[in-house]
Amino acid sequence: MKKIADAIISAVLILILLFVITYRKSILTNIMRAYSTYNVYEKENEYTKGENYILFQRTNDFSPANKSELINVLYTILDDGMYNFTFYCEYDCNNDLKEISNEGYLDAMNNFVHPYNSYSKFNVTINSYNIVNVDVTKNYTEYEISMINAKIDAISKTIMNNNDDKTTKIRKFHDYVIKNTVYDKDGAELIKSNNTKQLSSHKAYTVLYSGKGVCGGYTDAMAIYLNYLGVKNFKISNDTHIWNAALLDNWYNIDLTWDDPIVENGHDTLIYDYFMITKNELSGKNDQKHSYNDEFYQELN
Repeated sequence: MKKIADAIISAVLILILLFVITYRKSILTNIMRAYSTYNVYEKENEYTKGENYILFQRTNDFSPANKSELINVLYTILDDGMYNFTFYCEYDCNNDLKEISNEGYLDAMNNFVHPYNSYSKFNVTINSYNIVNVDVTKNYTEYEISMINAKIDAISKTIMNNNDDKTTKIRKFHDYVIKNTVYDKDGAELIKSNNTKQLSSHKAYTVLYSGKGVCGGYTDAMAIYLNYLGVKNFKISNDTHIWNAALLDNWYNIDLTWDDPIVENGHDTLIYDYFMITKNELSGKNDQKHSYNDEFYQELN
C-alpha cells in the first residue's frame, strides 16, 4: 500500500510540476497582476500632490493595457514619491516605454509632480514577461527638504500678511527670491558643457541658502512655494529653459529667471515682464526661449 501511495504522490507532484512548467507564464502574469494592483494610496508620501492633468492622470490600476494607461502608471509612481515599484503590462509595452523615454514624456512628467518627488534618475527595465521595474533617484535629499521647508516658513512669516491674497503672496515671494538671488552664469556654462556634476544652483536649496541659481533653481523654489500655498501648478520646460505655470482664475506663466535679468552695470534689477502672464502674452513677447510642446502642457491652451 505504501508503494502505491508513494507512486500516486509522485505522479501528482509530476503533474503539478508539468502544469507549472506549461503555464508558468500565465501563473507569473496573474501573480504580478495581483501584486501590481496593490492599493497605491497606501504608498503616498507627504509630498504627493494627487492632481490630475490633461495628459498625466493618477491611477490605481497598475496593469496598463495601452500607452495612455502606461503613462498614468509612471506618473502616479512619481507623484507618490516611490523609490521602487514593479508592475505588469497587459500588453507588450517595451516599445511604448522606449517612446515615453525618448520623446520627452518622462521629462515633462517630472514637471507635474512636487519637486521633492521629482527624479534626477529614472531607470525603467522590462523583462520577457512584460514585468516592469522602476527605480527612482530623487532630486532632493531629506536634509535639503527640511532646510528648504524651514526657509519657506521663515520667508512667509517675514514678508507675508494674513490679509494677502494668493496673487500678492506669490508676487512677494517672486520679489524676495529675485532680490536675494543672482543668476549663476558659471552654472549656466556647466549646463551648456554637460558638466552638471558640479552644479547645485539648479536646485531650490542653493537659491534659498546661497543666493545664486539657474532657471531650474528659480523654478523649483517657486514650485515649492506654490505647493506650500495650495496653488495648483506645474513647471514648463524646453531644451534650454524652465519656468512655472500657476492656476488662479486662469493658468498663468511665471518666470523668475527672466524677471531677474543680468544688467551691464551689475546692479540688481527686479522686473515683472514674466509675472502672471497668459499664454498669449507670453507668445507675444516672441523671445525665442519660451516655446514648448503643446501636447505636454495642454492646460495652457
